[in-house]
Amino acid sequence: MRSVWFMYHEFFDGAAPPAVIPYTLVRYCFSMARFRRHLEVIRHSTLRTLTAAEWRAQRDSPAAEDSIVITFDDGWVRSLTDGVAALADFGFRGTFYVTRDFVGRPGCVTPAQLREDANAGMEIGAHGITHRYFSSLSEGTLRAELRDGRAFLEDHIGRPVKSLAAPGGVWTRRIAELAQDSGYETFATSKPGINTTRTDVMHLRRVGMRNTMDERTIARFCRYNLRKEAFRDGVLDVPKRLLGIERYARMRRDLLRALARGATSAD
Repeated sequence: MRSVWFMYHEFFDGAAPPAVIPYTLVRYCFSMARFRRHLEVIRHSTLRTLTAAEWRAQRDSPAAEDSIVITFDDGWVRSLTDGVAALADFGFRGTFYVTRDFVGRPGCVTPAQLREDANAGMEIGAHGITHRYFSSLSEGTLRAELRDGRAFLEDHIGRPVKSLAAPGGVWTRRIAELAQDSGYETFATSKPGINTTRTDVMHLRRVGMRNTMDERTIARFCRYNLRKEAFRDGVLDVPKRLLGIERYARMRRDLLRALARGATSAD
Protein backbone atom coordinates (compact mmCIF):
# COMPACT_ATOMS: atom_id res chain seq x y z
CA MET A 1 0.00 0.00 0.00
CA ARG A 2 1.53 3.28 -1.16
CA SER A 3 0.43 6.78 -0.29
CA VAL A 4 1.75 10.16 -1.44
CA TRP A 5 0.97 13.14 0.80
CA PHE A 6 0.67 16.63 -0.70
CA MET A 7 1.47 19.66 1.48
CA TYR A 8 -0.29 22.88 0.48
CA HIS A 9 -0.35 26.25 2.23
CA GLU A 10 -2.35 29.20 0.86
CA PHE A 11 -3.99 30.49 -2.34
CA PHE A 12 -4.35 33.91 -3.90
CA ASP A 13 -5.90 35.84 -6.78
CA GLY A 14 -4.02 38.28 -8.94
CA ALA A 15 -0.35 38.62 -9.79
CA ALA A 16 1.06 38.05 -6.30
CA PRO A 17 0.07 36.84 -2.83
CA PRO A 18 -1.28 39.45 -0.38
CA ALA A 19 1.13 41.25 1.93
CA VAL A 20 0.02 39.15 4.91
CA ILE A 21 1.79 36.13 3.38
CA PRO A 22 5.46 36.10 4.50
CA TYR A 23 8.10 36.17 1.79
CA THR A 24 9.40 32.78 2.96
CA LEU A 25 6.04 31.25 1.99
CA VAL A 26 5.46 32.91 -1.38
CA ARG A 27 6.82 30.00 -3.42
CA TYR A 28 4.26 27.72 -1.74
CA CYS A 29 1.27 29.91 -2.64
CA PHE A 30 -0.59 29.91 -5.94
CA SER A 31 -3.97 30.52 -7.49
CA MET A 32 -7.16 28.61 -6.78
CA ALA A 33 -7.42 27.95 -10.50
CA ARG A 34 -4.15 26.03 -10.41
CA PHE A 35 -5.22 24.16 -7.27
CA ARG A 36 -8.40 23.04 -9.01
CA ARG A 37 -6.32 21.80 -11.93
CA HIS A 38 -4.27 19.78 -9.43
CA LEU A 39 -7.48 18.28 -8.07
CA GLU A 40 -8.61 17.40 -11.58
CA VAL A 41 -5.37 15.45 -12.12
CA ILE A 42 -5.88 13.68 -8.79
CA ARG A 43 -9.44 12.72 -9.75
CA HIS A 44 -8.24 11.44 -13.12
CA SER A 45 -5.69 9.22 -11.34
CA THR A 46 -8.60 7.30 -9.71
CA LEU A 47 -6.56 6.97 -6.49
CA ARG A 48 -8.42 7.19 -3.21
CA THR A 49 -8.05 10.47 -1.35
CA LEU A 50 -7.88 10.13 2.42
CA THR A 51 -7.33 12.28 5.47
CA ALA A 52 -4.32 11.53 7.68
CA ALA A 53 -6.59 9.83 10.22
CA GLU A 54 -8.28 7.73 7.54
CA TRP A 55 -4.90 6.66 6.18
CA ARG A 56 -3.81 5.62 9.68
CA ALA A 57 -7.02 3.66 10.21
CA GLN A 58 -6.64 1.66 6.97
CA ARG A 59 -2.85 1.31 7.07
CA ASP A 60 -2.81 -2.12 8.70
CA SER A 61 -5.92 -3.44 6.98
CA PRO A 62 -5.65 -6.26 4.44
CA ALA A 63 -7.92 -4.13 2.25
CA ALA A 64 -5.59 -1.11 2.30
CA GLU A 65 -5.37 0.68 -1.04
CA ASP A 66 -2.97 3.06 -2.73
CA SER A 67 -3.96 6.61 -1.88
CA ILE A 68 -3.30 10.34 -1.82
CA VAL A 69 -3.52 12.45 1.33
CA ILE A 70 -4.09 16.18 0.75
CA THR A 71 -2.81 18.34 3.61
CA PHE A 72 -2.56 22.06 4.37
CA ASP A 73 -0.29 23.79 6.88
CA ASP A 74 -0.59 26.74 9.25
CA GLY A 75 -4.28 27.73 9.04
CA TRP A 76 -4.40 30.34 6.28
CA VAL A 77 -7.90 31.59 5.61
CA ARG A 78 -8.30 30.78 1.91
CA SER A 79 -7.07 27.23 2.37
CA LEU A 80 -9.82 26.71 4.93
CA THR A 81 -12.53 28.48 2.91
CA ASP A 82 -11.99 28.30 -0.84
CA GLY A 83 -9.69 25.30 -0.48
CA VAL A 84 -12.32 23.38 1.47
CA ALA A 85 -14.97 24.34 -1.09
CA ALA A 86 -12.78 23.06 -3.93
CA LEU A 87 -12.16 19.76 -2.14
CA ALA A 88 -15.89 19.35 -1.56
CA ASP A 89 -16.63 20.04 -5.23
CA PHE A 90 -14.39 17.10 -6.14
CA GLY A 91 -15.71 14.87 -3.38
CA PHE A 92 -12.39 14.97 -1.50
CA ARG A 93 -11.49 15.65 2.11
CA GLY A 94 -8.26 17.04 3.47
CA THR A 95 -6.24 17.38 6.66
CA PHE A 96 -5.55 20.91 7.88
CA TYR A 97 -2.68 21.32 10.35
CA VAL A 98 -3.46 24.51 12.26
CA THR A 99 -1.10 26.58 14.41
CA ARG A 100 -2.94 27.76 17.54
CA ASP A 101 -1.57 31.31 17.68
CA PHE A 102 -2.44 31.90 14.01
CA VAL A 103 -6.17 31.38 14.61
CA GLY A 104 -7.97 34.71 14.42
CA ARG A 105 -5.02 36.63 12.98
CA PRO A 106 -5.45 38.70 9.79
CA GLY A 107 -5.28 36.33 6.84
CA CYS A 108 -5.85 33.25 9.00
CA VAL A 109 -8.78 31.06 9.93
CA THR A 110 -11.32 32.00 12.59
CA PRO A 111 -12.57 29.64 15.32
CA ALA A 112 -16.02 29.61 13.72
CA GLN A 113 -14.54 28.58 10.36
CA LEU A 114 -12.60 25.77 12.01
CA ARG A 115 -15.81 24.36 13.47
CA GLU A 116 -17.58 24.70 10.14
CA ASP A 117 -14.82 22.87 8.27
CA ALA A 118 -14.65 20.09 10.86
CA ASN A 119 -18.42 19.68 10.64
CA ALA A 120 -18.07 19.48 6.84
CA GLY A 121 -15.86 16.41 7.19
CA MET A 122 -12.41 17.97 7.00
CA GLU A 123 -9.80 16.75 9.47
CA ILE A 124 -8.26 19.37 11.74
CA GLY A 125 -4.75 18.49 12.89
CA ALA A 126 -2.25 20.29 15.11
CA HIS A 127 0.76 22.37 14.07
CA GLY A 128 1.98 23.54 17.47
CA ILE A 129 1.23 26.80 19.25
CA THR A 130 3.75 29.30 17.90
CA HIS A 131 5.11 27.69 14.69
CA ARG A 132 8.59 27.57 16.21
CA TYR A 133 10.75 24.62 15.22
CA PHE A 134 10.11 21.85 17.72
CA SER A 135 13.84 21.11 17.80
CA SER A 136 14.58 24.60 19.17
CA LEU A 137 12.39 24.14 22.25
CA SER A 138 13.16 22.76 25.68
CA GLU A 139 11.40 19.52 26.51
CA GLY A 140 8.95 21.26 28.83
CA THR A 141 8.08 23.91 26.24
CA LEU A 142 7.72 21.28 23.54
CA ARG A 143 5.34 19.25 25.69
CA ALA A 144 3.24 22.39 26.13
CA GLU A 145 3.25 23.06 22.36
CA LEU A 146 2.05 19.54 21.72
CA ARG A 147 -0.50 19.46 24.52
CA ASP A 148 -1.95 22.98 24.47
CA GLY A 149 -2.09 23.36 20.69
CA ARG A 150 -4.11 20.19 20.50
CA ALA A 151 -6.40 21.10 23.44
CA PHE A 152 -7.21 24.48 21.88
CA LEU A 153 -8.29 22.88 18.62
CA GLU A 154 -10.32 20.17 20.33
CA ASP A 155 -12.15 22.79 22.40
CA HIS A 156 -13.13 24.68 19.26
CA ILE A 157 -14.09 21.80 16.96
CA GLY A 158 -15.55 19.46 19.58
CA ARG A 159 -13.74 16.34 18.43
CA PRO A 160 -10.38 14.61 19.00
CA VAL A 161 -7.23 15.87 17.27
CA LYS A 162 -4.91 12.95 16.54
CA SER A 163 -2.75 14.18 13.64
CA LEU A 164 0.33 16.41 13.92
CA ALA A 165 2.66 18.12 11.43
CA ALA A 166 6.03 19.61 12.31
CA PRO A 167 6.53 23.36 11.67
CA GLY A 168 9.28 23.60 9.08
CA GLY A 169 9.15 19.82 8.74
CA VAL A 170 11.75 19.46 11.51
CA TRP A 171 11.77 15.95 12.95
CA THR A 172 13.84 14.04 15.51
CA ARG A 173 13.24 10.72 17.19
CA ARG A 174 12.79 12.44 20.58
CA ILE A 175 10.17 14.84 19.17
CA ALA A 176 8.30 11.87 17.69
CA GLU A 177 8.39 10.05 21.03
CA LEU A 178 7.00 13.07 22.87
CA ALA A 179 4.31 13.51 20.21
CA GLN A 180 3.24 9.89 20.59
CA ASP A 181 3.25 10.26 24.40
CA SER A 182 0.96 13.27 23.92
CA GLY A 183 -1.62 11.14 22.13
CA TYR A 184 -0.92 11.84 18.48
CA GLU A 185 -1.34 8.92 16.08
CA THR A 186 0.45 10.37 13.04
CA PHE A 187 3.31 12.85 12.69
CA ALA A 188 3.95 14.38 9.27
CA THR A 189 7.20 15.99 8.15
CA SER A 190 8.08 17.85 4.94
CA LYS A 191 10.54 15.28 3.69
CA PRO A 192 9.41 14.04 0.26
CA GLY A 193 8.79 10.35 -0.23
CA ILE A 194 6.18 7.61 -0.39
CA ASN A 195 4.46 6.29 2.73
CA THR A 196 3.77 2.56 2.90
CA THR A 197 2.69 -0.02 5.47
CA ARG A 198 6.33 -0.12 6.59
CA THR A 199 6.62 3.63 7.14
CA ASP A 200 6.82 4.80 10.76
CA VAL A 201 3.49 6.56 11.42
CA MET A 202 5.40 9.10 13.52
CA HIS A 203 7.76 9.94 10.63
CA LEU A 204 5.57 10.42 7.58
CA ARG A 205 6.74 11.92 4.28
CA ARG A 206 5.07 14.79 2.42
CA VAL A 207 5.94 16.71 -0.72
CA GLY A 208 5.70 20.49 -0.52
CA MET A 209 3.54 21.91 -3.32
CA ARG A 210 5.25 24.91 -4.96
CA ASN A 211 3.87 27.40 -7.47
CA THR A 212 6.11 26.00 -10.20
CA MET A 213 4.37 22.61 -10.16
CA ASP A 214 2.12 22.09 -13.16
CA GLU A 215 -0.33 19.31 -13.99
CA ARG A 216 2.36 17.04 -15.44
CA THR A 217 4.23 17.21 -12.15
CA ILE A 218 1.10 16.31 -10.18
CA ALA A 219 0.45 13.40 -12.54
CA ARG A 220 4.00 12.19 -11.91
CA PHE A 221 3.40 12.36 -8.17
CA CYS A 222 0.20 10.35 -8.63
CA ARG A 223 2.37 7.64 -10.23
CA TYR A 224 4.48 7.70 -7.03
CA ASN A 225 7.48 9.13 -8.84
CA LEU A 226 9.21 11.56 -6.46
CA ARG A 227 12.80 10.78 -7.43
CA LYS A 228 13.56 14.37 -8.43
CA GLU A 229 12.19 15.76 -5.17
CA ALA A 230 13.98 13.14 -3.06
CA PHE A 231 17.28 13.94 -4.79
CA ARG A 232 16.82 17.67 -4.16
CA ASP A 233 15.98 17.02 -0.53
CA GLY A 234 19.09 14.86 -0.15
CA VAL A 235 21.26 17.67 -1.51
CA LEU A 236 19.72 20.18 0.90
CA ASP A 237 20.25 17.82 3.82
CA VAL A 238 24.01 18.42 3.58
CA PRO A 239 24.00 22.12 4.58
CA LYS A 240 21.23 21.46 7.12
CA ARG A 241 23.41 18.90 8.86
CA LEU A 242 26.53 21.05 8.65
CA LEU A 243 24.91 24.29 9.80
CA GLY A 244 22.11 22.99 12.00
CA ILE A 245 18.48 23.55 11.10
CA GLU A 246 18.09 26.89 12.94
CA ARG A 247 21.17 28.46 11.33
CA TYR A 248 20.25 27.04 7.93
CA ALA A 249 16.74 28.49 8.28
CA ARG A 250 18.11 31.94 9.16
CA MET A 251 20.39 31.91 6.13
CA ARG A 252 17.50 30.80 3.92
CA ARG A 253 15.28 33.59 5.28
CA ASP A 254 18.02 36.17 4.62
CA LEU A 255 18.45 34.92 1.06
CA LEU A 256 14.72 34.94 0.34
CA ARG A 257 14.41 38.42 1.85
CA ALA A 258 17.17 39.68 -0.44
CA LEU A 259 15.53 38.08 -3.46
CA ALA A 260 12.17 39.60 -2.54
CA ARG A 261 13.73 43.06 -2.22
CA GLY A 262 15.50 42.61 -5.53
CA ALA A 263 12.24 41.67 -7.23
CA THR A 264 10.51 44.70 -5.73
CA SER A 265 13.30 47.00 -6.90
CA ALA A 266 13.11 45.55 -10.40
CA ASP A 267 9.38 46.24 -10.53
